[in-house]
Amino acid sequence: YNANPTSMMAALQNFRNMTVPHKMLILGDMRELGAEKPRPNIRKIVDYIKRKVVFEKVWLVGELFAASEHSFKTYANAQEVIKGSAS
Repeated sequence: YNANPTSMMAALQNFRNMTVPHKMLILGDMRELGAEKPRPNIRKIVDYIKRKVVFEKVWLVGELFAASEHSFKTYANAQEVIKGSAS
């Protein structure tokens, strides 16, 4: 799925508003935006997630998410997510 900042925020807001007991996010860097463009958008998404504490678990995938300031679980790539979720 190729995300852009607007669609990512809309998806997060819709997910936040869903009335389900357990919510988990697994988000990856938006590399399709180019080398530099994602950084401010990554920061905006992380800030939004930190403010909205309705997510039980948050896993962030990729070096851009890992480099942003947060306390969420991070993975370098999808293979690490698969290995980490199996243990």
